[in-house]
Amino acid sequence: MADVDDDGYQEVCISTDAGDVRAISRNGQLLAGYPLAMSAPSISGVAAGDIDGDGLFELVAATWDGFVYAWDTPGRAMPGRADWPLRNVNERNTGVYGDHGAHEVFWDGFESGDTSKWSLTVP
Repeated sequence: MADVDDDGYQEVCISTDAGDVRAISRNGQLLAGYPLAMSAPSISGVAAGDIDGDGLFELVAATWDGFVYAWDTPGRAMPGRADWPLRNVNERNTGVYGDHGAHEVFWDGFESGDTSKWSLTVP
């Protein structure tokens, strides 16, 4: 999910076994200019990020025949414009949207096996 058309709303971006990448708007419509063609079925999801440092999102996907594709988009890569920038949503790969993980984890007694002193601070 990323705002790839710079309209202020995030689009769902998917790759398909038909060998294309699609961006679907908040109203369920395929965005103008999509689908983006690839040489073979996709073996990945779609990643969105500013990979060339121009301040705009690029979409990246790979195919089963070994090619990796990257496309420029007009969407500005700014905080809040891509809520799922990591595989499985967050730093801990839990796959739970909105779960940003614990800020601090304190381990004590690890070597001794005394887990009664372990604590987890969650915001």
